[in-house]
Amino acid sequence: LVHNCHHGSSDSWAKVIEMYSEAFVVGMTATPISKNGRGLGSVFDTLVKGPSITELTNEGWLVPARYFVPSIPDLKGLRVQAGDYVESELEGRMDKIQLVGDLCENWSRIAKYRQTIVFACSVKHSQHIAEQFKSIGIKAAHLDGKTPDRERDRVVKQFGEGDIQVLSNCSLFQEGFDVPAASCLIFARPTKSLRLYLQTAGRVLRPAPGKSDTILIDHSGVIYEHGPLDQDFDWRLDYGKEKTI
Repeated sequence: LVHNCHHGSSDSWAKVIEMYSEAFVVGMTATPISKNGRGLGSVFDTLVKGPSITELTNEGWLVPARYFVPSIPDLKGLRVQAGDYVESELEGRMDKIQLVGDLCENWSRIAKYRQTIVFACSVKHSQHIAEQFKSIGIKAAHLDGKTPDRERDRVVKQFGEGDIQVLSNCSLFQEGFDVPAASCLIFARPTKSLRLYLQTAGRVLRPAPGKSDTILIDHSGVIYEHGPLDQDFDWRLDYGKEKTI
């Protein structure tokens, strides 16, 4: 059984699966595509579609999303590699004082009282976002892959309990992060990857007591790039094959 099997087409995962060549391989994922938007036909023989986001929302397993797009960044000239923007170039385009300030200003207008996760494009960008929130009196924190485990666990616990209101990160909580109380997400990291967009947005869709919806604030252009979450995606093993990526 392969959890988050959308990684199955990567070289490292493929090598592990090859080690068990005689085994039946069952993969589980909400986004059955690779990072560059292609189906998983190179790894799996059959795809069984589960319920859509719309169906799960109607049945109460997810909450509906509301979208706000205060600004769209200038991404002209950025290189695309392996289906997404080159991360080293994103920081220079997104980590600017005015943009970080606009992010906090719009959040204060739209979602001031919500537990909020911010997805930044680099560690420095995430740190600057957390510092900006603190400067306007909001309890905020930054976490990244080098944060010690005990400190990370402490901060996530504080966030879940509401002692920290805004949690900013870079590439840390795109999958598997489960704090249902979070009801706002700020996209400060542009991405051309549909999978990354959907997985990231999923961090704030879980229901919780007193939570009737979630807010997505887009400062990265991802909603214009990929559209709303409740589309009827026609997932197939050859999904995206007709596209040139």
